[in-house]
Amino acid sequence: MRIGDHELLRDQARDIARDYAIRHRETVLWYDLAGDESHHPDSARAAEPVNAVTLADIGRLVIINAGLRADDVPTLLTAADEQSFAAVPPDARLQECAPCSSLYLAATELYDLFRRPGIGPVKRSKVLHLKRPWLVPIYDTHVHHVYEERAADIGIEIEDPDGGWWEAARRDLLDCANDFAWLTTSLRTDDDARVRRAGRLTELRLLDVLAWTLGTQL
Repeated sequence: MRIGDHELLRDQARDIARDYAIRHRETVLWYDLAGDESHHPDSARAAEPVNAVTLADIGRLVIINAGLRADDVPTLLTAADEQSFAAVPPDARLQECAPCSSLYLAATELYDLFRRPGIGPVKRSKVLHLKRPWLVPIYDTHVHHVYEERAADIGIEIEDPDGGWWEAARRDLLDCANDFAWLTTSLRTDDDARVRRAGRLTELRLLDVLAWTLGTQL
C-alpha cells in the first residue's frame, strides 16, 4: 500500500489500524461515529444533518483535538449555508474528485468558505470530514510530513499547488483500492469489538489513520 511518500505491506497497515482503533477508541467512537455503538447510522449518516455544522459537530472536534477556541465556534457554525453544502453530495467520494471536475470545483468552493480568520486547515478539514467523510481528507502536521513531497510534485503536475494534497490522497485510494477493501474486511472480522468498530470507517479515514500514525513516527 502506498501512503503518501511511504510504502506499507498489508499486514503492516492492518497492525497500524488495529493499534489505532484500540489506543484511540474514544476518537473512533465519538469523533467518527458520534457515539453510536450499533451498525446504524453508518459513518456518513452519523453527521446528520449533512448540510449544516452543528454544536454536536463542535463537540466531536474537541474529541479529536482540533484546537478550538471560543471564537471559532460561531465561525464554524455559520461559515457555510445549507445551499453551499447541498452543492456537494454527502456521499461524494474523493476517488471521483478529479482536478477541475464539477465535484472538485463544488468541493473547493465549500472548503474555501471555511477559510476564515483563526480557522486553519486542521480545523477546516476536521469539521468538513465529518460532513463529507468520503470526500474531505483530514490534514494536520503529521499527515503533512507523510504527503509533503508527493503533494508538491503532483501540485506541479496538475498546476495547482493546493490541489496536490487532495490529488495525492485520491490517487492512493484509487491505486490501493483492493488493499483498502482487504483492510476493511480484516478490521470488521477482528476478535476485538473496538477494532471491528474501526472497520466501519470510510477508506479515506483509514488512509488518514495510516498517514497520521506514520507521521508521528518521523
